[in-house]
Amino acid sequence: MFLNKIILLFLFSIPSFSFADCSCKSSGSDTIIETQTELGKRIIVRLPANPVTQKTREATICSIPNLKLLEAKLWMPAHGHGSAPTSVTQENSDCAVIKKLSFVMLGKWEIAMLFEDDDKATVEVEIQ
Repeated sequence: MFLNKIILLFLFSIPSFSFADCSCKSSGSDTIIETQTELGKRIIVRLPANPVTQKTREATICSIPNLKLLEAKLWMPAHGHGSAPTSVTQENSDCAVIKKLSFVMLGKWEIAMLFEDDDKATVEVEIQ
């Protein structure tokens, strides 16, 4: 019985780790953008900052119904240039994380996303 209590105490003392916050629910300090893909599927983009700044380095993409995000690119239309390549990690069937965002200038940027089945979506983000 004493050993069971020690094991139980040990298990509750282990910190829980989350490898990615794959949720599109706002914590109150996020920027949430809801839009549709070209084929009419709903997606939600969560950037963990409000306002979004040059320090923002990742975005969470939730899709309804489930879509696999293949690629994401940054583009600044007013200046006709993009940024460094991003990386995409599909965390689960309805959630992906775009990492290595690099907004190199202030102003309006687009995040262009390519999903499976050649479905596409673009969201506009104001960098402050």
